[in-house]
Amino acid sequence: MAKNDSSKRKEGFKFRVLPEHAYQGKAKKIKQDLILKAKAKKHYYKTVKPEEYGKKRTEEEAPKPTPRKNHLEQLYEVSEDKRRRKEEAIKKKQEKQQEHDRKIHERIETRKQLSKRTKHGQPVMKNQVSVLLGKVKKEMAS
Repeated sequence: MAKNDSSKRKEGFKFRVLPEHAYQGKAKKIKQDLILKAKAKKHYYKTVKPEEYGKKRTEEEAPKPTPRKNHLEQLYEVSEDKRRRKEEAIKKKQEKQQEHDRKIHERIETRKQLSKRTKHGQPVMKNQVSVLLGKVKKEMAS
């Protein structure tokens, strides 16, 4: 019986049997992936000498243990990190709000300049030209 077992070749990967009409693409993909991984491992272990991957770590190769921080220090670091992140978020929000307010103020001033009229009801051309000139300068700078 032992002779029969040793001569018998191992069979490949087995999946549960699906009906013929069932979609088998995913099962085929998994099987191919497993086969590729097994071949890569087999090739690696053939190329690497057995004493290299089987040897034990010596004292100088072993990583040095990191000093453990006590629980209070860890809590303090976590709380400081949270506090710092919160302050950064608040700072970003304030900067964004200031930029928004500045743009609104500029729009209001521009609208005031453009809505000025002469005593005959015509727009003041000095303001119109200065706004257009500002737009052109801005366009040329960028």
